[in-house]
Amino acid sequence: MGKKSAPPAPDYTAAAQQTAASSAAVTNQQTWANRANQITPWGQQTWSSTPTIDPATGQRVAQWTQTTTLNPEQQKALDSQQAITQQRSDIAQNLMGRVQNEYGTPMNWGNLASFQNAPTAGNAQSVTNPYGFNPDSINTSLSNLQTGAQNSQTAGNAAYAQATSRLDPQWQHQQQDLETKLANQGISQNSDAYTRAMQDFQNEKNDAYNQANYSAIQAGVNQGQTQFGEDLSKAQQQTANVAQQTQLGLAQQQQGYAQQLGAQGQNYNQQMQSATFQNQLRNQQLTDAMQQRGFSLNEIQALLNGQQVGMPSFSGYNTANASQATDYSGAASNQYQASMDAFNAQQAGTNQLMSAAGSLGGAAMMFSDRRVKTDVRRIGTHARLGVGVYSYRYIGERGRRVGVMAQEVRRVAPQLVDNMRGVLRVNYAGI
Repeated sequence: MGKKSAPPAPDYTAAAQQTAASSAAVTNQQTWANRANQITPWGQQTWSSTPTIDPATGQRVAQWTQTTTLNPEQQKALDSQQAITQQRSDIAQNLMGRVQNEYGTPMNWGNLASFQNAPTAGNAQSVTNPYGFNPDSINTSLSNLQTGAQNSQTAGNAAYAQATSRLDPQWQHQQQDLETKLANQGISQNSDAYTRAMQDFQNEKNDAYNQANYSAIQAGVNQGQTQFGEDLSKAQQQTANVAQQTQLGLAQQQQGYAQQLGAQGQNYNQQMQSATFQNQLRNQQLTDAMQQRGFSLNEIQALLNGQQVGMPSFSGYNTANASQATDYSGAASNQYQASMDAFNAQQAGTNQLMSAAGSLGGAAMMFSDRRVKTDVRRIGTHARLGVGVYSYRYIGERGRRVGVMAQEVRRVAPQLVDNMRGVLRVNYAGI
């Protein structure tokens, strides 16, 4: 607003350095707060620090040391157990000679029982054709069933021939009558009406012959089924006779086969049990040999797996939470933004007031003499002339106005001020 300059930008580098220093201080405070010494019935845990130089940054830092101390009873128990552990380790070391001897001798696989293979299944010989029956005779007896289809075709042809012997003269007479009728009606053979009439006649004729063919086929099927039934009955009787003989022969054959199969199965099971026992014996011998080889090593492991004194347990406590460092950079940025907002608001207010004053005066001269104004309050500065901008009332007037003082304008721009009957006026269009 006016000739007032914008606020200077803050020193962000310095603010950032202040923020970093504040963060380091907070970190140091938190580190100290979380290095509490703890003392329990089993021992204590203490902290100590030594000033040193960080080799990475060259800065002075505190090097922390955590020390855990057992109480006298726990320390004595630890010393005793460590002594026992040492003694057990010595014994285990003396057993290493046995381990080297056991593992240094190769496994003697020749002392183990040999593997046994599973027995081979026997070949059961079947009893064949005690009655000399030939199964192909069944197929021979059924071959006569094909004559039923031949009979159906023959019967169908005969039925169709009988039907056409009556239909042919009948439809021949009907065609002659239709042609005579169409001629009497004056319908020529080349006309559409003649063609349609003959087509309808031909369709009826085809339907009649088709119906005759269907009836002939049905009659043939009925005759064929009848013949097929007779042939089938004969074949079934023949098949029943053959099946009866075959069943008797197969029953004797199956009985002999079952006896033979039972004997072979019994022999197979006995041989299988013997082979399984031999293989189990070999596995047991192998297990015993491997246990003997690793017996000394197992003794060493048993000696070394002893109870140890555990680290004392310390109670947890509420550690100090990490606090935030002072944000100097943010504070500087916020302060600068607030100053800029105030500056921009002041500029906008002055411009708005001057615009309002200009709109009231237009291009005309207005009385701006200080002597005709009262209740004067300075509210800003003119951006170009640098004179004050005021809120005031004319003497004897209630409403307030906004404008400049003619005396101030005359000092910096006399061409914009004139005198009318002893009262100064300002050309607001010029300002």
